[in-house]
Order: sequence, then C-alpha cells, then structure tokens
Amino acid sequence: MLFEVVTVDPPPQIKLRCQRTPAARDPSPKIADQGGNYLKECGRQGLLRLYELVLEDGTAISPYAWRTRLALERLRLPFVAAGVGFTEIKTIGEGQFATVPVLQDGDLFIADSWAIVKHLDGRYGGGNLLGSTRDQNMIRFFDSWCRHRLLAPLTRICVLDIFARLRPADQAYFRQSREARLGATLEEAVADRAERVVDFRRELEPLRAGLSEEPFLGGAEPTYADFIGVAALIWAGSVSTIQLLEPDDAVLAWFRRCLAFVGGMAPKLTPRSSLAVIS
Repeated sequence: MLFEVVTVDPPPQIKLRCQRTPAARDPSPKIADQGGNYLKECGRQGLLRLYELVLEDGTAISPYAWRTRLALERLRLPFVAAGVGFTEIKTIGEGQFATVPVLQDGDLFIADSWAIVKHLDGRYGGGNLLGSTRDQNMIRFFDSWCRHRLLAPLTRICVLDIFARLRPADQAYFRQSREARLGATLEEAVADRAERVVDFRRELEPLRAGLSEEPFLGGAEPTYADFIGVAALIWAGSVSTIQLLEPDDAVLAWFRRCLAFVGGMAPKLTPRSSLAVIS
C-alpha cells in the first residue's frame, strides 16, 4: 500500500481553495515505500498529502477520505495521509476548510472528494477512472443513492461507536453537532439499531442486483462508483460493534474483490463488523 501516516505539519499558507501559492519545498520530495525504497512523488508535482479525519488510535474515519484513498491506490499514486481530528480541520491552510478530505498536490490544495478525484483522474489517470460525461453522471447518481441507502442508515447504527473512539478533544463537538443533525441523543439514535441493521441489509438489494452478472459495478474492473460504496463500508466497518452484513452476502464478496483489486488494502476493521473477514 503506497501511503504512510504522519502527524499534521503546518501546511503552506494559502488564500483560496484550489489556489497555487509559493511554497518552500524539496524540489524532489520523497517518501519511503513499504520496502524502504524512496519514491519521487508524482513527477514534478511534488508531494501528495491527504488530510483526513482520524480516531484517537489513528484509524481513518471518513467515507469521503476513504474513497479518495481508493482512487489514489487505483492510480498507483504514492501519498502521505495526514490525520486530523474534527477540531483540527481549521489548522489546514488558514482555516478556510470546514470539512475534509483536502488534498495537497504541490502548491495546490483541493477540497471536496468529487473535485479531488476529478483532479487526480485528469492529471494522473488520463480520464480512465471516471470515464465519459455519461459515466460520471451515473457515478453521481450512485453517489446520491449511497448517501441515502448506505451513509444515512449506517450513521444511525454506528454513531455512538464513532463517538466512543474519538479523540477526547473532538467528543463534545461531535456529540453536539450529530445530536442536532439526528434530532436525538446519540444513545437514543442507536437504541433500535438491531432493527435498523435488518432494514439496512434489505435496502442493499439494488446493489446486489447490480452485481449479479459482473464482479464490479464497472464490469470487469471497479470504477469510482465501486469505491464510493466500498468506502462507506470501510468507514462503518472500522467502528461498528454490531454485525453489519451476513458472511455470505454478495455485497461483502464485492467489498473483498474491490480491495484485492487495488492491492489488498488492509483497513482497520472491528472484529464484530463482519467486514473483518477480509483480513
């Protein structure tokens, strides 16, 4: 896997999103791969750095960052993962970013996962990851479906598990913001999660149907649409203390195929999530 986790350094100062600014850096920045060899980062573009949310133990905890990680792995782009807590997002740049992921490509900072993948595919992927405009429209449709059928129900299932593993400095913010969003306390939100898991599995039937004849949503190979769905499952599987999928679920088999395709990434999954069978 072509990344390493580092603590956050003060990044070059910038004035606007997606704006180039002068930054003092090594003209040939390098990081070590898993074999200890040094790799020049993305030709002349310099270091790729991905700012992402992490738990207290350093586990990445954003489905949007995970889809970016998967895209980077698919494109075989080495990068450094810079973990931040919820209350540290404002330390990126001059504090103009409200959410992560944020990708730093040399002097360029890019926020929003869709903007990031378009940048990566255009600059390094030759347009092969996102495909045509028609393909991209279908990916955006699937992204919307995932927000309603994956991320929304998984939030109500896993929100208290996330809270329990956050950095102490992030817990008050997380509780306040999520309780306002959910209209209930975190404890109330998960009180009926056993029933919600059953409903969640049932809602995945369209995804199973889409995988009934091909190994991936993209056919013989995964596309960014596959990564959007898989990222949601990594996110939930990283924290869940309740079984999310049955071991023989076709969705779980698809999840494993996608990770194998991008090089056997090994996210930290909880033993109880049922997604941990990939390890």
